[in-house]
Amino acid sequence: MILITRPSEEAQILAKEFTKLNLNTVMDPLISFKSTYKNIKFKENNYYLVSSLQAVKSLLKYQNQYSDILTEGRFLVIGKKVRNELEKNNNIRIKKTAENSDEMYDYLIKNKLLFKSKFNLTYLSGSITNNDFLRALKHKKISVKRVIIYKVIPTKKLKRKTVSLLRQNKIKQIVLFSSYTAQTLIKLLSSEKLKKKVSKIQVFSLSDRIDKYVKKSRFFEKTFVSAKPNQKSLIKELTSKKQ
Repeated sequence: MILITRPSEEAQILAKEFTKLNLNTVMDPLISFKSTYKNIKFKENNYYLVSSLQAVKSLLKYQNQYSDILTEGRFLVIGKKVRNELEKNNNIRIKKTAENSDEMYDYLIKNKLLFKSKFNLTYLSGSITNNDFLRALKHKKISVKRVIIYKVIPTKKLKRKTVSLLRQNKIKQIVLFSSYTAQTLIKLLSSEKLKKKVSKIQVFSLSDRIDKYVKKSRFFEKTFVSAKPNQKSLIKELTSKKQ
């Protein structure tokens, strides 16, 4: 059985993909989101960076208030799914789509003078974000204004069903799509005193950054990383290693 820790909507989509492969799953969303409106003044010399589906959903939820940004703004996007969600607004102007934050970092460094002198960079993010990415840009003297447009809310407890399945050794794999979800999972497993019980579970992470945190926790003996940072690649990695 595979434990899916994604937010509810994404968890259901992933569960359907596993069902197609005749794989059993249990869903226990470890984080949820709450959109927040911020008064963001549109500026012609701004680029707006978005890296999550939730950021786009927050923009579209308040699309009347953000109409100038959505119709006139220039966007830098991390992730094809994020781009597809953003393009639901037909007039959107996307300058660059990167597969991951490393690729976007390289793009920004290559265009350093552009973002240092001519244009401003505004990062529309959640309350939890990739601080390594922001620190790396700051180190290269690329100024980024971060505006939080949604909150990330961690769950306080694992579901009783999840705890029971873990204690019975029914869960064999766990999939993780963010470092914050990984942190939340480790915290909740610790509170349930399940460290020894989960050590043999295979953990599949979307990125090296997530896997690094999982390894550091020393909760799991076997961890794997998706070849590419997308759901299709993660599923492929899991099915190739399935117990």
